[in-house]
Amino acid sequence: MAKAEGQKRRILALYQILLEYSDDQHLVSMETILSKLKEAGVPTGRRSVYNDIAELNDGGISVELQRGTGGGYRLCSRPFGFETSDLKVLADAVASAKFLTEKKSRQLIQKIESMASRYEAEQLQRQIYVMGRVHSENAQSYYNVDSIHQAISVGRKISFQYFHYDHKKQKIYKYHGEPYVATPYALCWNNQFYYMVAWYDRCSELRNFRVDRIENILILEEPAHPAPPDFNSVNYTKQSFSMYGGQEEQVTLEFVEALVDSVLDRFGLGTKMYAADAPGWFRVVVNVQISPPFLAWLFQFGSQVRIISPVRVQDSLQKQAWAIIQENDRK
Repeated sequence: MAKAEGQKRRILALYQILLEYSDDQHLVSMETILSKLKEAGVPTGRRSVYNDIAELNDGGISVELQRGTGGGYRLCSRPFGFETSDLKVLADAVASAKFLTEKKSRQLIQKIESMASRYEAEQLQRQIYVMGRVHSENAQSYYNVDSIHQAISVGRKISFQYFHYDHKKQKIYKYHGEPYVATPYALCWNNQFYYMVAWYDRCSELRNFRVDRIENILILEEPAHPAPPDFNSVNYTKQSFSMYGGQEEQVTLEFVEALVDSVLDRFGLGTKMYAADAPGWFRVVVNVQISPPFLAWLFQFGSQVRIISPVRVQDSLQKQAWAIIQENDRK
């Protein structure tokens, strides 16, 4: 029994050495393996290492031997099949996530780095920057996600406090800190922020809540409010601009050809496009929630976009434009 336990420890230590010191560009020599095993408190000989490598290969963990000068062993099957480029994408997404604190971002990136060799981890550290990015100061944000998922899973309402900041960067709690009661339906990622889409009991409507602005979540015993029959989180997110709620409308827009990429980036490759009457222009019909962020999105294109219908959306854009002119034309 003791011998079997010793072999298990040795195989685990060997796997960790191969994981940390080998990759596509780096091999581990037998001498290094024996030295590292001794440092790990499991000294052994070459024959045992040969047998342990065979055990790893038989167990589906591929270890390759490259013979010749400078040869050695390398681990071919990384955890979860991640390549360096995969890990970089994950680490960059974590570093960019504004709802995470800087400390939590670093912790998660370190976990991602642990799935790479030490050489790949060093490469990630050189390429991923956490400092200087916009991060949340709310340490509860990360755990809010778990609580919201749990409430969705068990079909319960939640209560929480919701806040915004004033110009002194002080938290101002909505309704003087009185808890919100809502039924969460989905978590949506938008512009590096997490949003909870929920049925808000106080107003009897769908609302979007920034997860990093939520504190003191409690999962209640009260059953969840049934979702609207036509609710679809994917469509809902596509129709919302910056997760800002508004009246949903079918809007016909025309853009100059140079803006095709911008339109597809916003509405997706499935967006149907039609030739407009004017040469060099195209037309789309989209369902969107009419809100200040949607109008601001149109504003950025200036004279390269036209609202064809409905008229009330044209009026909304004109009113907002006039309000901006008046606000900035004070004598």
